[in-house]
Amino acid sequence: MNILIPDSWLRDFLETDATPEEIKKYVSLCGPSIERVQKRGKETVYDIEVTSNRPDSLSVFGIARETAAILPQFGIKAQLKNNPYAINVK
Repeated sequence: MNILIPDSWLRDFLETDATPEEIKKYVSLCGPSIERVQKRGKETVYDIEVTSNRPDSLSVFGIARETAAILPQFGIKAQLKNNPYAINVK
């Protein structure tokens, strides 16, 4: 099953200086296969194949989490931001 994710949506949850091509290259080596990166108007869009055993990667946040875990292995800084599952204890 393939999903399309705009780069701007991914970066709502991911802080990194990686280019879309670097994200495609490195994430595809270790995680979901990013089959292509396309320009649609002014937006860059990732076409990502998600296998049936990884339903956690069927969301923008799931792909951001995978990307944040993979990029540092290749020397590229990346971290999650705006985690919708974070518990705010007061």
